[in-house]
Amino acid sequence: MLTDLVSRFDHKFVRYNSLCSSRHDLSHLDMVRRRDYDNRKTEHNRKSKSMSTTSRDVSKELVSFNLRRLLKRAGMTQTDLAKAVYGEVTPNSRVTVHRWVAGKILPTTWQQLQLAKALGAEITELFRPEKKFRKSR
Repeated sequence: MLTDLVSRFDHKFVRYNSLCSSRHDLSHLDMVRRRDYDNRKTEHNRKSKSMSTTSRDVSKELVSFNLRRLLKRAGMTQTDLAKAVYGEVTPNSRVTVHRWVAGKILPTTWQQLQLAKALGAEITELFRPEKKFRKSR
């Protein structure tokens, strides 16, 4: 039984070595395998990335657009909004509000409640498309 295992191992080893006649060929085969693996992985990441961020990007743009309109309607600046949402103006609060208005991040649920309260609007107005936007309050 032990001799069968050894002979099977030797057979595979000889077959593999016949494919790779030298050390250089072996490294070349490894490089080809690695390149193929990397290409498959990159393609998979590209597909999953493009599918997963589309709806989130649309939401960011929509919230950004509506925030700018609501700020203009309320006659507030971003600093005023940071003070209304957080209670005080700090560098972090100002940067966070700027990132909402620029469409880089989405506000959390708690922040959405505070935004709606500060701007005198409903939470749904942050995500509502332009056509359905309420004109006056």
